[in-house]
Amino acid sequence: MTVRTRLTLQFLLLAALVLGFAFLILHRSASAFRQAEFKERLHKRGLFIAGSMVQPTGKAVGPFHVLERHIAVRIPEENIRIFDQHDSLIHQTAGGGTIPPFDAALRDRIRAQGSMSMTDGLTEMEAFSVRIDGQDLLVSVSGRDVYGRRKVEYQLKVMLIIFLVGLVLLFFVGRAFAKRALTPLNTLVSGIREIEATDLTRRLAVRNKHDELGDLATAFNGSLDRLERAFNAQRDFIANASHELRTPLTVITGQLDVLLLKDRDPAEYQRTITSILEDVQGLSRLCDQLLLLAQMDSPIANIPFGPVRLDELLWTVRSGSIRAEPAYRIHVTMQEVEDGSDLTVHGNVTLLRSALMNLVENGCKYAPDGAVFVHLNGTGPRVILSLTSRGARIPEEDRERIFLPFHRSRNSKGRPGHGIGLALALRVVEAHGGEIQMDASAEEGTVFTVLLNKAEAPRA
Repeated sequence: MTVRTRLTLQFLLLAALVLGFAFLILHRSASAFRQAEFKERLHKRGLFIAGSMVQPTGKAVGPFHVLERHIAVRIPEENIRIFDQHDSLIHQTAGGGTIPPFDAALRDRIRAQGSMSMTDGLTEMEAFSVRIDGQDLLVSVSGRDVYGRRKVEYQLKVMLIIFLVGLVLLFFVGRAFAKRALTPLNTLVSGIREIEATDLTRRLAVRNKHDELGDLATAFNGSLDRLERAFNAQRDFIANASHELRTPLTVITGQLDVLLLKDRDPAEYQRTITSILEDVQGLSRLCDQLLLLAQMDSPIANIPFGPVRLDELLWTVRSGSIRAEPAYRIHVTMQEVEDGSDLTVHGNVTLLRSALMNLVENGCKYAPDGAVFVHLNGTGPRVILSLTSRGARIPEEDRERIFLPFHRSRNSKGRPGHGIGLALALRVVEAHGGEIQMDASAEEGTVFTVLLNKAEAPRA
C-alpha cells in the first residue's frame, strides 16, 4: 500500500468517525426533542379534555361528541382516561391502537409522584394528577406520534445519504490532498534516483527550509557532501598510494634488471643490494603508514585505549628516531609537574608513538642542522606538546594543505618522504579527542602544538 493510499484511508477514517459521531449526536438530539415535544403535547391534550369535561361539581358536562366541535387537532390513536379523587373513571375515549395498562397500583404511584411517562412500542403515554375547580383528577393520555417519528426517520435517511455521499467525496478530496502533499516528496525521490556514485556533485533543491521536507533535503545534501568528500579522498588516496608504491618498486626492479645484465664485482653487488634494501625499508615504512592511515578510518571503538605516559613515550620516540638517523638532534624539555598523572593521557601507545615519530622526523628532516626542540607541559587542564623546527618556512599556499595525505610542499624537493606523516599525525591526535595547531609565522621557526586530554579529564 502506497503512502498516498494510506494517508487517504486514514483521512477517510477520521472524517467518517467525526461525521458519524456528529450525526449520531444530531439524531439523538432530534429524537429527544421529538419525545419531549410529544410529551408536552399529550400533557396539554389531557389538561384540555379534563378542563372541558369537569364542572365545579366535578361532573361531566355532557356527551363527548359535544366537545369534538371545540377540539382542533386530535392525536393519532388517542386514548384518554380521567379518574376522580375516588378513583372512579369519569371519562374515557378510545381512538384505537394499543392502550397501556392503568391499574390501581399504577394510579397510586402517579398520585404519589405527580406525573409519569410510559412507552409501549410506538404508543406513548403521559399520566399526571391535576386539580381543577377544587377537584383532584388523574389524567392518562396516550397515542402515537406518527408525524414526529416520520420527521426523525426522514432526517435519519437524509443524514445516512449525506454520510455515504460525503465519504465518497472525502475519499477523492483526501486523495487529491495527499497527492499534493506528497508532490515535494516525490520530487525528492526523483532527484535522489538521478544521483549516482559516479556523479556526487548534484544536490537536491530545497524549496522551503522551514518544513520537514526542507530539513530532509538539507540533511540529504549534507550526507552527499560527506560522501563526496569521502569518495574524493578515497580516490585521491588510491591514486597517490598507487603512485608512491609504484615508484620504489620501479626503482627496485630497475636496479635488479641492471644487476642481471652482466656479472659484476662483489663491491658493486653490495652497493646495489644496500640501495635495494634501503628502498625496501622505505617501502615497508610507507606500507606501515598506509595501514595506520586506513586504521584511522575504522571505528574508534575497535582501537584499544588505556593510560599512556607522554614523557616516557617522548623519550622512546627520541631514542628511536636517533637510532634510525644518527644525524638528528632532538632537544627535549619538560615543565615540572607535581604528579605523573599530569603527563598521562587516555590513548593507544602504538598510534601516539607513530604520530610523535612522524612529527619529530618531519621537523628534523626539514631543519638545516637536523635539530628540533620539543617541550612538554602538563600543568594545565591539557597536556601540551610543542615542537619547533628552524627549517625553511612553509609557503602560505601550502599551509592549508599541509595535513592532507600525500601533499608535499615546494620545500620538500630532494628530501625523502611520501607526504603521509603529518596527515597520519593529525588523524591520530583527533582520534584521541585532541588537536594539532601549526604556527608557520613564528620567528623561531615552524611550531607544531599538540593538545591532548589528560586521562582523568573527560574526553572531548
